[in-house]
Amino acid sequence: GGGGAEAANDSVVACDLVVWTAGSKASRVPGLEGAFVDASSGKLAVDQTLRLKPVETGRDGEAPQAGAAPVPPPVFALGDVALGAEPLPASAQVAFQQSEYVAWNVWASATGQRPLRFRYTPLGEMMSLGRGEASVAGPEGPLAEVRVGGQLGGLARRLVYAARMPTADQRKLSLSSLAQAINKDFLAKKTPRAK
Repeated sequence: GGGGAEAANDSVVACDLVVWTAGSKASRVPGLEGAFVDASSGKLAVDQTLRLKPVETGRDGEAPQAGAAPVPPPVFALGDVALGAEPLPASAQVAFQQSEYVAWNVWASATGQRPLRFRYTPLGEMMSLGRGEASVAGPEGPLAEVRVGGQLGGLARRLVYAARMPTADQRKLSLSSLAQAINKDFLAKKTPRAK
């Protein structure tokens, strides 16, 4: 007892236990309903290049009629709204990787180049646990057993995000912020103060 949850306005709601839950449901995309939307998930059907494709079954499981759904000009979908042949985790990690492929494939479709097939690479899982703390789990393979939590997990998470920033300026800014956090959270607390 005696704990609480901090609200966005910095007020504290007294409670003994906080349970956070979230859902993931694709938003409707006006103009793309019907032939491109999977009826069971509500997501947009995509091929291996993340380009929209007509769903493979019609209403009530019937085969679609030939020519019933013209393939639109290159329209791509990614993240929680996209449904490919293989199920993927509903995470920012997937959408971030898909964005690189979609960017290439938009360029490829405009220049007559060959599009790339999306391949997901699991990089582990990271979850923020509040200010400066996180839980980090290694990716599949030899690092699968790596687990880091607390403040060290928070620093590891920030380091991974800094490394994944798309531009050098963004990486530099992110690493500078990380250095400040290390100084504030670790070095300043460990250094004895002069009297």
